[in-house]
Amino acid sequence: MRFLLVVFLILFFIPAGSLIVQSIGPSDDSLSHVMHTVLGRYFVGTITLMSLVLPGVIIVGAVSAWLVTRCDFKFRPFLNWALLLPFASPPYILAYVYTDAFQDYIPNIRSMPVAALLFTSVLYPYVYLFARGAFAEQTINTLSAAKLLGCSPLVAFWRISLPLARPSIVAGTVLAIMEVASDFGTVEYFAIDTFSTGIYRTWFALGSKVGAARLALLLLVFTLSLFSFEKWISRRARYFGRGGVAAESQRFKLHGVQAFAAIIFCITPVFIGFLFPILLLLGQVLKGGWRQINISFIEMATRSFILAFVAGLICVIVGLFLAFSARSRKNYYAKFCLNAASFGYALPGNVLAVGVLFALGFGDTWFGRFWKNMTGQELGLLLSGTIVALLYAYVVRFGAIPLQGLVAALDRVTPALESSARLLGAHPFRILLHVYLPAMRNSVLAAVILVFVDVVKELPATLLLRPFNFDTLAVHTYHLASDERLMEASPAALFIVLVGIIPVTLLQQVTFKNQSLVNDES
Repeated sequence: MRFLLVVFLILFFIPAGSLIVQSIGPSDDSLSHVMHTVLGRYFVGTITLMSLVLPGVIIVGAVSAWLVTRCDFKFRPFLNWALLLPFASPPYILAYVYTDAFQDYIPNIRSMPVAALLFTSVLYPYVYLFARGAFAEQTINTLSAAKLLGCSPLVAFWRISLPLARPSIVAGTVLAIMEVASDFGTVEYFAIDTFSTGIYRTWFALGSKVGAARLALLLLVFTLSLFSFEKWISRRARYFGRGGVAAESQRFKLHGVQAFAAIIFCITPVFIGFLFPILLLLGQVLKGGWRQINISFIEMATRSFILAFVAGLICVIVGLFLAFSARSRKNYYAKFCLNAASFGYALPGNVLAVGVLFALGFGDTWFGRFWKNMTGQELGLLLSGTIVALLYAYVVRFGAIPLQGLVAALDRVTPALESSARLLGAHPFRILLHVYLPAMRNSVLAAVILVFVDVVKELPATLLLRPFNFDTLAVHTYHLASDERLMEASPAALFIVLVGIIPVTLLQQVTFKNQSLVNDES
């Protein structure tokens, strides 16, 4: 078992290691051109975009979370669920939809402020989800004290609820900013100079692999810093006392103008980030996009779904092995491997793709030389440019997604069952197969679905690593929208968004269940 842990650990770190090795290679003229002319633009563009998105996701996410947990107004239960819907909308699809709808009315729609608005409308749920949990865990006594002292809802939010929830809000904000830094489709379509677009241009336009590796390494260091900061903040998010979601009698009652303002504030990001794009895409499909739903489209969708399902299955198998190893061994080494698996989530898609290409390209070169020396025959590509490369990248990138849920599901199984099985002489693999899996099948299914949807939406890594003439729904949408053919891209784009509703529904069910448990304990 320890040997397999070492193998998984190496596989998770190979892409980053290959970037480091490639970046120390000899410089060329194109690299010098990048460093002296456009590197500053990439840095400024990335920082500026993140700075514009930062206040938006904090304000929208934190305020809406407080309104649905600590206030009572009409449509609150519906908005509590609906505020998560923009999670289903990839930012690049919003960029295509809004540009097509408003480019005749807003000449400069492909601009930094519009990109920041679109990012805010789909990334605020990170802050909303973290903040909603933090507000729900705050004791009812704090709200009661504020009401007894005559505090208005705004004063109670600013002076009591917000300071207590600050660590969770910061953690959600960091995750949102990481998504901005790693995005490729939106910034490339809007012609915004960031590190993500710079990596793609340096490699494919300038032909500088060393330059692309160095830019990818810079972006990797930045995102890892944000990832480490988020982990540190999450550890500080502790609450003393639990009161569950505020009871109806303890919520601030909003009426009239206040209730209307709360409804408008909560429904606006949902409308911008989900409802309006869905309506526009549906209109494009009905207008003529439905003609693209042919045999070729069905084959591409089937290809995407099979790829996503296999990736989800592999991620869950690896996650089960790591979680079970950490539980059964209960030592530092197994837990370190479990935490190291989260490293891939900090890798932006294009950075991961560059690292995987370098690593697998080296493997193909080495094995090709070995095969030629042994047989005298040339050997084609076995790893890079194949489905293997895509699946490897997906497992490294999304392998962390099911871990938390699987670890929690394992912890809910009483140790007495494992002890009894061991006394009967059962092997650890048999214990996992016959004791744990039946008890946690719902968590396993949810984990597969979560990875499945993320793979269907994934664009930058797929764009760089896919085999020749192997388009997924995301790549198909990207190519057509880049050619200003949104009507033809609308069926694929609509399908991606609709599929994204699945994890939102699962996430909402889990959070409601957890909040109900908290209320019962209170």
